[in-house]
Amino acid sequence: MRKILILSLSFFLLTTCKMEEDTVFITASVSDMSKGSTSFESGEYGSGQQLTFSATQNEGYEFVECINESTGQKYTTNPLAVSVNNDGNFVAVFAPSTFDLTVNVDGKGEVQKEIVSTKLDGELTLGSVVKLTAAPSAEHSFFYWNNDVNDTENPKNITINGNQFPLFIHQRVSTKSHLSIKLFKFDAKCL
Repeated sequence: MRKILILSLSFFLLTTCKMEEDTVFITASVSDMSKGSTSFESGEYGSGQQLTFSATQNEGYEFVECINESTGQKYTTNPLAVSVNNDGNFVAVFAPSTFDLTVNVDGKGEVQKEIVSTKLDGELTLGSVVKLTAAPSAEHSFFYWNNDVNDTENPKNITINGNQFPLFIHQRVSTKSHLSIKLFKFDAKCL
């Protein structure tokens, strides 16, 4: 009788108790909130569920990767769709955007570029200051920057505010005027 009672009670518990689904706890964050954000709500999700993480960079930054800190796995796609089977913390990583500065010379000479200030050593980033020095070759002169006859400052500091339009330096061959003076000596005789 005792066996029947235990068996009946076990059957009753198994049929009336709800089996818990396997769940995982997932969080999403950013390495530095001043560089970007994520659009994902942290919480409990069903094991095996596919989740999508989306990272948005702030101005002057770009998405680099998303790291699952729990496993060390790195992802470079954005948005990221991934099936989760274990607890995890996904961290979006951003880096400063880098820019190119193109200088075209109309005439003979070169433009020397010197980075005065930047966030990323040796790279042009948003807000970087670059000193441009027009160095005309012999027999040439510097006139102006970017088709603006009033823009004659040399050297010139510029601030990077995105992919810069090409800067043009205008130089022209010097026309040297030679002034010849002939000296004449007159001997005057009185008549």
